[in-house]
Amino acid sequence: MTSGDGAYAAGWLRQKEAASSAMSNLCLDLNDLSLDLSHPWWDYHSIEDTTMGGKNYLVASDISIADKDAIWVIYFDKQIHTDVGLESPYELVESGQWTQDKMKEMMDKAVLDVNGDGKMDKHDRWGLLTHSENFAASWLAAGEKIVSINEAGLPVATYENERFYNVWDKTLALMKSDSCYYHDIGFISSGLRDGNTLFATEVIAFLRVYRVNERDFGVIPMPKYEETQKDYHTYVAEGTGLMIVPKTTDDTDRLGKVLEVLGATGQDSVLTAYYDVCVKTRDSRDVESGRMLDICFSTRCYDLGLMFNWGSVVSTLKDTAPENLSKTFASTRKSFSKSMKKAFESLGITTEDN
Repeated sequence: MTSGDGAYAAGWLRQKEAASSAMSNLCLDLNDLSLDLSHPWWDYHSIEDTTMGGKNYLVASDISIADKDAIWVIYFDKQIHTDVGLESPYELVESGQWTQDKMKEMMDKAVLDVNGDGKMDKHDRWGLLTHSENFAASWLAAGEKIVSINEAGLPVATYENERFYNVWDKTLALMKSDSCYYHDIGFISSGLRDGNTLFATEVIAFLRVYRVNERDFGVIPMPKYEETQKDYHTYVAEGTGLMIVPKTTDDTDRLGKVLEVLGATGQDSVLTAYYDVCVKTRDSRDVESGRMLDICFSTRCYDLGLMFNWGSVVSTLKDTAPENLSKTFASTRKSFSKSMKKAFESLGITTEDN
């Protein structure tokens, strides 16, 4: 984009790259194109969570399946579930009782030193296999965000509050418990394949990998933080592709019309083939998983703080998993606020003091 050669009229970049391009003032406000972002092929979740001062620089749409593939879910082993004698996770989800506490309870019941050598490793059975991205998935599942859009449509830091601290403490306890292993991404796939775990977290794209597994599995959303929480919330992993339009693009009126046609066509044909035919029918093992996937798709959410990582606050959270969150936030507050304010000022977006 910086070369100015106009080689690409639009592009799909990973969340962080898309956000970086926007904050570097390299992208057009999508509202300046002949687009109607209220059309159903433009993902309103991404619009709602990333509209900044009335401006939209990035969006998910039915032109691409990248954002759908990146939806974060929990896979569970049905045989272990039956052997241990656990409650139906499907029923817990549908009754609104699927919580972090319930998940931890099941994890602790499922963990087993299979070879009896007194230590837990990849030869044993775990309650949960995951990796560091599950931290972000957990705070979003609880309805918390690093940066939110307020009623005035402005981005504000919302990470320093008591509930976020409580969510973090519970998630940290779960991730560092004796029934969870989160140090090797590769073990997630092999562990679910070989019956080494009750739960495993990954994106929906892995359905295409797991569909050949001999062991039967189901799919459920991330748990609520507490039962009184009104809704489930589903993290869209940072690797997803979001659409941006470079400032070097010519004939924006024509481009907007082309994108609208691509979006409408994608919703009518591509999305049906992807979701109804492949994800819910070919790749899933039961109709219950299909209902769970409906919940996950309808509750997608994004966090501007995750995309931009101002002050390296997100890297600090995921890479070091600090025990004292308030101390960590205090150490990053100044750099976070400064870099966030500078980024938005470059786009003419006024933010509230943080």
